[in-house]
Amino acid sequence: MNLNNYLSKLDFKMRKLDLQFSILGICLRSHKKFWGLSAIKISFGTGKTYSLLEFIFSLPDQTTSNEFSIHSIDLLFLKTPIRNFLENHHEKKLWSLKKTRWDKFLDTLYSF
Repeated sequence: MNLNNYLSKLDFKMRKLDLQFSILGICLRSHKKFWGLSAIKISFGTGKTYSLLEFIFSLPDQTTSNEFSIHSIDLLFLKTPIRNFLENHHEKKLWSLKKTRWDKFLDTLYSF
């Protein structure tokens, strides 16, 4: 089996995989006017991203925003699991599903 044949088979088996990995990313006024820094970032084709450290922000300008705003923060790959957890909690609250003691505790924390 020659090398080209092997590589074409490998390419065919990996056709559904959409994965990006970057060690260090510096965002200097990207297409959405964001500035930031990311370290060890993994992106999947479904839009899920995980980062060891990520801080993306936008600076004030004269046309669209007049204040400093933070777009994204991720630390120790925790942004996506925390967001999923909070979405599930809000779904329980919205649809009045059976609340556990943990849900009641979270409601008291959010009330402050």
